[in-house]
Amino acid sequence: MTTFACFNCGSTYTERYSGCMTCLESGTIVPLPEKEKVRFERPNRIGCKDVVALRSLKNSGRVIRGFESLGKLPKGFRILLSGLPGSGKSTLSLQIANNYLGGVLYASIEESFSESFTNKLQTWEITNKDIIFSDCKSLRELKHDLLDKSVSLVVVDSVSVLGEIPDLEGVSQVWIVHSTKAGNYKGDSELGHLVDIMITCDNGVGRVQKNRFAPLSEIVIFGSNKDEENDVSFLPE
Repeated sequence: MTTFACFNCGSTYTERYSGCMTCLESGTIVPLPEKEKVRFERPNRIGCKDVVALRSLKNSGRVIRGFESLGKLPKGFRILLSGLPGSGKSTLSLQIANNYLGGVLYASIEESFSESFTNKLQTWEITNKDIIFSDCKSLRELKHDLLDKSVSLVVVDSVSVLGEIPDLEGVSQVWIVHSTKAGNYKGDSELGHLVDIMITCDNGVGRVQKNRFAPLSEIVIFGSNKDEENDVSFLPE
């Protein structure tokens, strides 16, 4: 039986995945040669620390003003938004993109530049000039649109329509997936291991089901009127 390993952290698997479930890096899984002992060394390994030294370590990252409960989000974070149509997935992703300090590529895979999508930009007053919108339909087109662009956040709307997990390196990501009424979605077992934060959207409320950086919480995405929308904004590091 072939064994696979992550060349970044050394984790081993019996199947080949698109990314490592331990270090969360994409495209690092490779087959191991038969009957050959392989040693790995992580270049960013800290080593051993006692409790005093460990508690003194500072986590660098970005905090969402108005919603600090998500915690500090480090470079390369991944957020998964799931829910039924109209639950608030795209609205929340647009709010994050609109207030993110840095270059953003918003891949409108599902709606392209349709009237319904452009109406959302007007309704939610999306005015961030650092957002680049793409009407890509494949991972190859998405990677092409990332070339020669100063982008640190990519929003994939949606992974369900894209049909595969985006193996993008060096950027933070927000993934949108469609779920059933039971809350399930295609690839849920693998996607859950690859992301840092999982948010289930339902009727304008985002329920944080997983968060590596802070306790679980809820987000009010939108209410009965626009004044009740959540103020989402990223602060600089």
